[in-house]
Amino acid sequence: MGLLNHNKNRGGNTMEFDETYTDAIEKIQKIKKLKEMEDQLKEKRKNLEEQLFASLVRPNDGKPLHFEGLGKVQWSTEGKMETRDMKVIADRNPELAKRIFSVTYKPKISEISRLERTIRAGTEIPGWLQDFDEVLTKITYCETPKIVFEKVETEEEEKV
Repeated sequence: MGLLNHNKNRGGNTMEFDETYTDAIEKIQKIKKLKEMEDQLKEKRKNLEEQLFASLVRPNDGKPLHFEGLGKVQWSTEGKMETRDMKVIADRNPELAKRIFSVTYKPKISEISRLERTIRAGTEIPGWLQDFDEVLTKITYCETPKIVFEKVETEEEEKV
């Protein structure tokens, strides 16, 4: 049965809605209401997370903060750099860019740290590291906290 029944006896210009169409409208209305509720809940969650993160201080050891039986808050450090600056460096020094930028031109923090340690160690510096100081001046770092909830196991899962 289709959503619309065309009534050709009335000149083909009018349509009678069948039960399937009415049922579909009701489901769409319910889905729309659920979507609106999801959006409201996401906004509330975002506000609560902002309040929580503003009240917490990252431990000096860099380890996550654990909350008994609930989960943990962990921080990650991300490097950012203007895309145009990354492209200039990639054009001028592709070997360096290949090592310190991901395919999407996102700085690889671990590789940058490794290269910084290499330079501080005083070992012989390869030629492709010539633009590295410029990269360091253009990168900004930001710490992003996130909540990781503990999985609650049911009795059935524990038996497996």
